[in-house]
Amino acid sequence: MQQSELQWFQKWYQDSMDHILLYDNSEHPVCVWKNRNFPFQSVLFNILTNTDIHKSSSTLHPFGGNLHNLTIHPCTLDQVSYRFVQVNALPLQQLQWQSTDWRHQTENKIAAMRQQIFGISNAVSALYEGLDDCKDEGASMLLEEQWQQLNIIKGNCCRLMQPTVYLLEQCKYYHHQEITGEVIFLDHELSNFVVSCRNVLGNFLKMSIISDKHLCIYTNRKRLQNVLLCLILQSRAEHPNITQMQWKASTEDESVLLHCTCAATGAEASVSRHSTAEVLYQTNLAEPYQTIISLFCQTYHVSILYANTDDSYIFTLRFPKHQPGKSFTLQSSASIIQHESFSPFQIFLSDISGYRFY
Repeated sequence: MQQSELQWFQKWYQDSMDHILLYDNSEHPVCVWKNRNFPFQSVLFNILTNTDIHKSSSTLHPFGGNLHNLTIHPCTLDQVSYRFVQVNALPLQQLQWQSTDWRHQTENKIAAMRQQIFGISNAVSALYEGLDDCKDEGASMLLEEQWQQLNIIKGNCCRLMQPTVYLLEQCKYYHHQEITGEVIFLDHELSNFVVSCRNVLGNFLKMSIISDKHLCIYTNRKRLQNVLLCLILQSRAEHPNITQMQWKASTEDESVLLHCTCAATGAEASVSRHSTAEVLYQTNLAEPYQTIISLFCQTYHVSILYANTDDSYIFTLRFPKHQPGKSFTLQSSASIIQHESFSPFQIFLSDISGYRFY
């Protein structure tokens, strides 16, 4: 029996990686077929009701915080009018990163920016050495004021480095670089992480830790560190009054759970010593640190839950528990506090810290 045009259409698009949906031409369009579930159909319905049914369009829309290419055009199957809808499975940003020329151009810009920032930082270091040599001769108040100005410059260099760090971190996921997993003790890594955060944050954001021992997970140590820094930024962005974060690592069935309870302790949130960036436009797109969190969870099969209570904000990471053999031994890295200029902690946390370089 000869296939109808609708059956041919369904067979042709059934295995497409993109989301393919077919809507009728009614005033309130109804989806008559789709190749697989599309979680943002309510958003798509609003778009279709505000689009001319007789015209084709190709635009970008934020679905789930990521820009996707959306194509809509009228079509006729078996003498019935429909609206063909195609949403790219991959977000625009990922499609861009798959372009070698676009990636190389971006990395060239990052390298040029970093070269200029390091030039400023090196000049500041030379100025500090000159002031430090004169500390026995100059007035202490004058020297302290000059050191404060040098600290402001270094802090702003860290903030200039942030966009480059975000881009390079995303690049590692998109191009499968430096994401190879390893078996680590979460309790050891978390302890090292909290100590490093305290070194940079001081009293701006206090941290404490409670953890069961020997919690084995399989992930990448560097990617874990950076995603936890991104979670701190997300927490402060959504709840700027947070003054304390308590980390707790434990086991539950076949999972390792990492809870973080963020709360305001009653004291006023610390005010940073630098001016915050002016927000020109409000958008519905995900912030870079939110994209990094999403990429980490997808790569290492980690789920994340958020919850709000009357007096706190909680997020929980659920890692698959790693089951080592009987002869398994593991030595996590010792606590190493990075004092060199532009450590990841100084860069990621520069928006909320008053770290003193000199």
